[in-house]
Amino acid sequence: MAFRAGQKLYFGVEMINPISNVQFTVTSCKIKNKDENLEYSIMTDRCPNTKVRFQIYDNLDNQLAKFAYNVFEFKGVKSRTLHLACNVVVCDENDSDSFCQSEATCGNGRRRRRR
Repeated sequence: MAFRAGQKLYFGVEMINPISNVQFTVTSCKIKNKDENLEYSIMTDRCPNTKVRFQIYDNLDNQLAKFAYNVFEFKGVKSRTLHLACNVVVCDENDSDSFCQSEATCGNGRRRRRR
């Protein structure tokens, strides 16, 4: 599927084979151009990159995390194929002190509660 720069791209990270009492949180996502060895972070330490209008949606489903960002291109690059890669941390759902239950502090001092 092709997208143009400036279009909003919606995507999700999902557990294909859910395990009871296990949850996850997405910690970071990057866009990569493997041909040119370039990458750009669209979410870091669970905080959105506002330059690409990265959005984190409230996820009522513990098995699917939903996001969106504005598609962009790397300047002066011939290859237009980009790859999206995200890092995930898996936690015990019953551990209220787990990383998945902790709050992320983003650049403006606001704290976001993760699922």
